[in-house]
Amino acid sequence: MLTGIIDGMVMQRDDKNLSDITVYCREGIKTAEYSSGEASGKISVEHKEKSKYRLRGIPAGGPYTLTVNGERFYDIYVGDLWILAGQSNMQGVGRLRPDDYNPDRDEKVRAYYMDGRWRAAKHPLHAAWIENGRVFTEDISYEIPKDKYQGVGPGLQFARVLKNETRVPQGLICTAYGGSSLELWRPFDGMLYNALYNRFIKNGANAAGMLWFQGCADAFDGAADGFESNTVAFFDAVRKSMGVFPIIQFQIGRVVHPALPGLCENWMKIRDFQRTLYKKTDWLYTVSSIGCELDDLIHISADSADNLGKNAANIMLRLKNRRIQPPDLQSVTLCKDEKSGKAVIKIKFQNISGDLKSEGRPSGFTLSDEPYKIVNDTIFDIKLKGDTAFLYLWQTENEALGRYLCYGFGLNPYCNITDGSGSSLPCFGPIEIKE
Repeated sequence: MLTGIIDGMVMQRDDKNLSDITVYCREGIKTAEYSSGEASGKISVEHKEKSKYRLRGIPAGGPYTLTVNGERFYDIYVGDLWILAGQSNMQGVGRLRPDDYNPDRDEKVRAYYMDGRWRAAKHPLHAAWIENGRVFTEDISYEIPKDKYQGVGPGLQFARVLKNETRVPQGLICTAYGGSSLELWRPFDGMLYNALYNRFIKNGANAAGMLWFQGCADAFDGAADGFESNTVAFFDAVRKSMGVFPIIQFQIGRVVHPALPGLCENWMKIRDFQRTLYKKTDWLYTVSSIGCELDDLIHISADSADNLGKNAANIMLRLKNRRIQPPDLQSVTLCKDEKSGKAVIKIKFQNISGDLKSEGRPSGFTLSDEPYKIVNDTIFDIKLKGDTAFLYLWQTENEALGRYLCYGFGLNPYCNITDGSGSSLPCFGPIEIKE
């Protein structure tokens, strides 16, 4: 029995635009060939250990027919393979638009769906409720949305942009599960981690990277204090067991929800942990979702999901050539406005594209007497210049000391500042103002 090749799959390519996958076969591999209307040839077979084999050499493109030990596999493509993981905003709960119901499908943008089959990709990508039930576990009590009008996430637009730019097939391994906590993604014994790993192995054990959207359930569960270390452990385990590839995580955005005890504090802690995680694990890029529109109390709209997918694709294109760092807070400086004698806070950002901008009056910063409660906010004006935001206060410098600065305070802030590419600034804080 052969594990690692599935009809309709997208195989990961190497830096020479040739397939490079790992398969498992107890009987050994004696012959391996590929053919299409344009090309045919033998597949390079390298015996690694026991029943493990490395198969290489199919040119990027497709579809191909593969023959391995006399067994045929059909509609095989070679390009880039991506893992989609996390909870509901990766699963996709944005409202379907008219074109999403009957889209023009591109056979070279493909998805490994929840029913264990490959097809041309369309929304919804993670439709476990219409694909023979749950494929991960029977033990998760969360009810996946069954409404036919939902199902748009960032993954499909991500793949479409990459296919248009790279001109090679793109494949999505769909593994996200709405409502899942980070505990279920715990390396090697978490149910969803094991499901992710098994789906990875079944599809050639090689991928170009991963998109990750997680944190909302952990904030509601009061699990913020362990979120940072557990997420780093998850990323490290993925790279140890699945290969070293780039990961893009989405910083959690807004939720319109009653302020349950501790929820605001946990939500803000997780956002700030996500902002700085790139300093603790290699090859991680964070995309802010704070500027996204919502289709319900917590789920990102279809158009905003498309924008996130486009931003993530553009980042991956840049990451293929060099390692870059995500936008982040660089410095906070307290100084005096010479005209009024009052305090000004200079907030400088790094790793941004172009100058800071906003549609309308810049919004999103708060300065409060308490870290997780708005008390006596004193910002009356915000100006943007280059990579720096200037916050004008009616307080003096001494009066501003000891107060707490945030961008994106609370559960449902209005933040409209982006960089020149249109990407939202990351939420941060609370940060205590010091001399």
